[in-house]
Amino acid sequence: MKVTSDKISWGSLAKTLVPVFESQAERIAVAVQGGEMKHQFDKFLAAMQSFSVRVITAEELVEFLALYWLTGPAWESIFKRCPFVSRNPVSQNLNIMLRKLSANGCIVESTECLRKFYGSVESRMADVRDAMTRQDLINELCETFITIAFPRIAKQMGVVYTPWEIVDFINHSVDDSLQASHGRRLTDPDVAILDPFAGTGNFMVRLLCTGLIRNEDMRRKYEHEITCHEICLFAWYIGLIAIESAYHEIMGHEEYVPFRAMRLVDTFAEYEQESIT
Repeated sequence: MKVTSDKISWGSLAKTLVPVFESQAERIAVAVQGGEMKHQFDKFLAAMQSFSVRVITAEELVEFLALYWLTGPAWESIFKRCPFVSRNPVSQNLNIMLRKLSANGCIVESTECLRKFYGSVESRMADVRDAMTRQDLINELCETFITIAFPRIAKQMGVVYTPWEIVDFINHSVDDSLQASHGRRLTDPDVAILDPFAGTGNFMVRLLCTGLIRNEDMRRKYEHEITCHEICLFAWYIGLIAIESAYHEIMGHEEYVPFRAMRLVDTFAEYEQESIT
């Protein structure tokens, strides 16, 4: 079966790419310690901090840059049918920083293993038909690649994804309970929806795509009544562009509408602080 063979190749490739990632992270860390690259990195850190509720450390951002450099072409394949990704302000700042690093010789060349990895993801895109099947591929990539190559990051991200059947059951159960208890639906005005541990956007992508939110209510919910929290920088970014991409596919219009409620925050810490104050 094709999925099984791809999973095996992603897992075996992941093991070989760990030293590549570590080497790249070290090169970036050294490069941004002084001179023009430090100035550019500080600008990038300030820009990223403007999107975040919690403090982003320099070490965390170096790791994020190295991980995105390693996996970036794979994500470009996954979101290639979503032109609005390039207009996302986080994507723009990220790509500017990577171009600066590349221009200053801080980025290593792609290896044969990397090219095999990118080609494998590209081939799997032939099976992607919509935002929901794309989300399945995102989950599979995180589970079979990132978990093996970067167990510490995977542990931080909690990379064990709830099957979509269970996600749909939970979403529909919440909608049914809301109707039974309050005579309201998730799609109704002034019904706020919070995902406190959004990961790469599973629950919200399924919520938007499975009919629980009516098309006539979609923009209002997306802009004003849906909030997502995520603590891990990498998962937060992937979740942000996944939700934006799903929304734009559903709406089918040419106007870019950013999702401003994907918050990089520790949900537990935030609510503990609120309870103290």
